[in-house]
Amino acid sequence: MGLTAGLVAAGQWRALVGRPRPFELRWVAAAAPVDANGGFRLRNLGEGPYVLIVMGDPPRLPLRAPGACADASPGLLRLDARHPTRDLGTIRIVTHAAPAPAPVDSS
Repeated sequence: MGLTAGLVAAGQWRALVGRPRPFELRWVAAAAPVDANGGFRLRNLGEGPYVLIVMGDPPRLPLRAPGACADASPGLLRLDARHPTRDLGTIRIVTHAAPAPAPVDSS
């Protein structure tokens, strides 16, 4: 799949939009590869507010491509002693426009 999911401190995520410079990746608090089923698990995070990000190699995760979207957003994720874990459910991410349907042969 080639994607990595991560959490960034809520106040720092804007630095990672698009093609961040390598030193900006220091804001990623935790990251894990996304498995073939789209699952991932992040561990050993401190308390606080986070934003979920998805990272990938630009050819495999086209930035600002037509049709790129996510069907849901978990919003701001707060981890604390009362809420030490979160299950985000399913978030469908489309990284490219759907292929055009094949032309219908009318002959």
